[in-house]
Amino acid sequence: MNPLTGDLPLHPALVHLPLGLAFVMPLLTVALLAGRRWFGPPVVGLVAVLQLVLVAGAVVAKETGEDAEGPAKEQGAPRAVIHEHEERAELFTVLAGLGFLALAGSTAAGTRRAAVPLLGAASVLSLATAVQGARTGHEGGELVYEYGAGVEKVGEAVGEPAAEPTQH
Repeated sequence: MNPLTGDLPLHPALVHLPLGLAFVMPLLTVALLAGRRWFGPPVVGLVAVLQLVLVAGAVVAKETGEDAEGPAKEQGAPRAVIHEHEERAELFTVLAGLGFLALAGSTAAGTRRAAVPLLGAASVLSLATAVQGARTGHEGGELVYEYGAGVEKVGEAVGEPAAEPTQH
């Protein structure tokens, strides 16, 4: 039993940090790229640190998702949907990592002229990460709301009868 969450799975609680950051990062990277004033390595570095938090959160969410896979299969969630969700999560993590590398490179570049191409890459990668995060989250929601993955444990934890998963 987890001392923080009891029998509740960690994955649903942890996925929100990387997803939330994934939707904020395109705004920050575009602001750095399009700003009239060069904010310099300290500000770009701060944005890179936020991207690194996103990457770390994605890795942790992916690991806890793997822990939730067995119970989801036991509850009748289709293996194909679980596999698709896992594949999307892996791509999300890779895109976030590439975005971090671009931001770290632009921090190290030091001058706006040298940083702009890397900030452009970081902007594109952050947008791709956000899109992939939305797709991954949609698949996760489908697992919960259409197939009942994790619903039984949540219902039992609050003393309510478990919801029956819908069959397609």
